[in-house]
Amino acid sequence: MPGEGEGRVSEPPSGITPRDHKVEERRRVAVRRRRIAVGVTVAVVSALGVAQLAFGWVNRLIDATGWTCGGGWERIEGGELADMHIIRWGTPEVREQGVDPEQFTDLPPGLAEPSLTSPGIVDSGAYDPLLYPLDGGVVLQADGYYDHTWVGADARTGEPLWGVAHDASGYSTIQGRFSLLAEREDGRTDLTTFDPRTGEKLSCVRLDGTITAMSAVGESDIAVALRSEEGDDEQSTSALLRLDPVAGDEVWTGPLEHEVSSMITEGEDLAVSSSNVGLVTSGWFEQQQSAVVTVDAEDGHLGGSIAPSEGRWVAIGGHSLPDGGSGTVLYGFEDQQAWSDREAVYMLVDASGTELWRVEAEAQQDDLRAWISDGVVVLSDGWGLMGVDVVTGEVLWRNGDLSVRWEDIAGLDADGVERLLVTDQRVEDEDGNTRFVALLVDPRTGESTRYDAALRSAVVTDSYLLTDSGMTQLVIPLEES
Repeated sequence: MPGEGEGRVSEPPSGITPRDHKVEERRRVAVRRRRIAVGVTVAVVSALGVAQLAFGWVNRLIDATGWTCGGGWERIEGGELADMHIIRWGTPEVREQGVDPEQFTDLPPGLAEPSLTSPGIVDSGAYDPLLYPLDGGVVLQADGYYDHTWVGADARTGEPLWGVAHDASGYSTIQGRFSLLAEREDGRTDLTTFDPRTGEKLSCVRLDGTITAMSAVGESDIAVALRSEEGDDEQSTSALLRLDPVAGDEVWTGPLEHEVSSMITEGEDLAVSSSNVGLVTSGWFEQQQSAVVTVDAEDGHLGGSIAPSEGRWVAIGGHSLPDGGSGTVLYGFEDQQAWSDREAVYMLVDASGTELWRVEAEAQQDDLRAWISDGVVVLSDGWGLMGVDVVTGEVLWRNGDLSVRWEDIAGLDADGVERLLVTDQRVEDEDGNTRFVALLVDPRTGESTRYDAALRSAVVTDSYLLTDSGMTQLVIPLEES
């Protein structure tokens, strides 16, 4: 079976100190509010719980004020908007936030000098306002918990470009745009989408039901998995919708036999899962569904099930196959005993569900994905990483000396070559002093280069890296090619 024998195993980087994962997890929980996933799968984050969307008729309602569709958001303008600037790097205010600029001079190639920093957590112990990633050279600043203010600022200067105020129940930064999710008393939800650079309202669509998952599709669209309660007995039905949020148009919609908890996109193909990594990893329930179904993202046509009939499985990534088809990376456990022993399996399957290869790994994390570059898929192995040849399933390298979560890593174009940026790595010098560094990892060999920059997280947009120092969030522009 391909993948059973390991290939060359690279030496782990020197100087990495073993971590107390329980202590580290407490630190992560304290700052996790700022995290947001971007990339192949994009999550919708709700301030008050899971926001609600809909399916059925999709209405495009144009209203410049936001009172007809969108729940009554208001513009922030004039002096109020001007006061919401973000702290510029190189100013005296930076050190006042508890940041030492000298810790961010040895940056990996591909990154310029930091441009902005958020207020520090010295007094409050939490990031407020929070920064979130948008495209178009814009960073989103969010302030407040129930009554939000949202400000789009230039990612280099920190100058506010636009702002809106709203008590919406949720929001999204999917596809690099900002959207508000507003629940209505009639059970429907308005999805209002704004241009990231100008703040112009692009569309508002009114939908009915509950959102369970979202994913970016193509260059601009989004796929939305929905659940609706119908009839007096409130029978639950599920559906999948592709939406053009710029025009506010429905591309297609169709029913599903099972509820969707997660989905991934590869080109014009979707893989929707009835479970997610957290559910698969954290518990084994007799009634737990484990369906994974492919969907043609172009027309919404349902394919067949691609997960094994036994065990618990979820799709975590996709990759184009040599024959032109699409492959899906599944993660899961073959049976309850394997789950109890934390013996996880990754496998690549084609559109028919035929297994192409499998690799065993140690299960530790409740949030993981597949990062693919240069013909290699990088996967979690316990708290470390491993690189697998995506065609043959050969394990090219394993590095168990790392301690990573997927919020710590991102792809970075370093001198024209895509590398894996691994942040939040703790090292200890000869005097026993501890500090944090970043690594650039070659996906094919596993070899890494260390940079003495205290980057503690990684989200890459089309123009900058959004990270944090442990005390503040930082915006670091990408080097211009």
